[in-house]
Amino acid sequence: MLLHLEDGSLYSPTGGLIHGSQFEASHKGNVTTQFDGVPVRALERPSEQTNMQYLMLTPVSRIHEDVRKLQMVIILGLLLSIIGGLLLSRHLTARNSNPIAKLLATISSGNREASPDSGVDELVWASGEVERLYQHSLNNEQLLRDSRLLAHQYSFLQLLTKGSIERSELCDIELSGPCFGVVILKIMDAGDISPSELGLRTSILRKLFEENIKDRYTAEALEWGNAVIALISLPNVEITHLTAIREASENVQTLVESTLHFTCTVSIGPIAESMDEIPAAYRSAQELEEYLDLLDTSTISILDVENLSPQYDFSLEDEEKLQNAVSIGDEETAIALMQDIFDRNRRARIGMDLYMCLVYTMAGVLLKGANHSGIRNAAQQLNFPAALMNTKPGAEMESVFTGFVQAICQEIARAKSDTDGEAVFCQRLEAFIHEHFTDPDLNISQVAQHFDLTPAYLSTRYKRQTGRSLLDFINTLRLNYAEDLLKTGMTVTETAERSGFRDSGSLIRAFKKKKGITPGQVRQQGDEKPSA
Repeated sequence: MLLHLEDGSLYSPTGGLIHGSQFEASHKGNVTTQFDGVPVRALERPSEQTNMQYLMLTPVSRIHEDVRKLQMVIILGLLLSIIGGLLLSRHLTARNSNPIAKLLATISSGNREASPDSGVDELVWASGEVERLYQHSLNNEQLLRDSRLLAHQYSFLQLLTKGSIERSELCDIELSGPCFGVVILKIMDAGDISPSELGLRTSILRKLFEENIKDRYTAEALEWGNAVIALISLPNVEITHLTAIREASENVQTLVESTLHFTCTVSIGPIAESMDEIPAAYRSAQELEEYLDLLDTSTISILDVENLSPQYDFSLEDEEKLQNAVSIGDEETAIALMQDIFDRNRRARIGMDLYMCLVYTMAGVLLKGANHSGIRNAAQQLNFPAALMNTKPGAEMESVFTGFVQAICQEIARAKSDTDGEAVFCQRLEAFIHEHFTDPDLNISQVAQHFDLTPAYLSTRYKRQTGRSLLDFINTLRLNYAEDLLKTGMTVTETAERSGFRDSGSLIRAFKKKKGITPGQVRQQGDEKPSA
């Protein structure tokens, strides 16, 4: 109906006035009010064209009736849903009466010894078993990977040591041949890093080498300790292949040094013309590593050692100078001579065999110089043979030699200093005896007491320095003096008293033993000489 806003008159939808009914507009939209004494729900909307308002009145009783119907529909729907769910659950249960039991049975089938204990929550147990089975699967995958790696390493080592093997034994190794190059890349100072870091570096080194070589050749590499050993398939034995391999290896060296900050050496062996020749090429590459220090380089190829000098440079003059410098303990001169000899032969690029011959020749010269100065056990003291055999040729060997020269020269200087000191001491000792030998009470004990030493130690020091006994020196002084007195015509008794003997008998016995004649015979010979 329509509501006139000024007087509250109501008009029916057909336009007729509803007499006796007025309605006060609330302008609040949807409200509950009274119409002719009946509670209604009023919905008002203003007209945009007239001073009228559209009004829809709905008895509250009608609304409540509709709500009850709706509630019945909802309740009936819920009941139907519950009944349907129960029927569906019963149907599914009939098809799979106990899914948890089947899950537990499935898990237990993987391990017949595994079953939940009584009182243990089956779901918790099942969760733990699933985790265990998953971890077991991961472990099996890791074991498989490790097994394949070991098989690959074994096949690779078989190639390096035995050469030709059956194609079926080449586990994940692709070699097309017909010729092969062998390269050894070795990480320097491997002992200073942890095993995990070393493994990471060798892995990076292998991948970098394979990446740099793959544009021209097919390569297979093995990580072994601190080294990467690579086998490269070559089409023929042309020398240009060795040059290309060297360029790729030097690129790898530059990369790891500039970006990863560690260094590696490279040894490139000769080309093997077949699988059977791979072991020989591998041994040659290993032997070439000795030339790295000798030639002071980080990359060595078989081409670098083919034209080495046939003889070393060590003249007789060099030998004489070195021996003389060592024998007098001149450490500075000896080291300078030794270094010059090594430098000359390094520039001459001598072979490994000649280098070791030079080393042992120079070792003999050092020992000659030590022996000439009185040090006869230098080889044993310095552990000469073992030290030389366990030292790498090159800078390390020269360092060891420098240590030998220093040790020998220092020992010679120390011995010389000790000798000079002992000579001065012996001079003081003899001067004291010269002054007191005529005293009959003078003996070794009295002399030792004067120098605050024991008699035995005093006698040992004197004999070590002079080669004669101290008692013999005292008796010789007394006998020579007695002989001079006897020749003047002095009697034997008086001579004994004045030369330090206690009586004439002691003089006669000592004189006879030392001179072979008696004091009386000496005195008689003096009397027979004409006077001046």
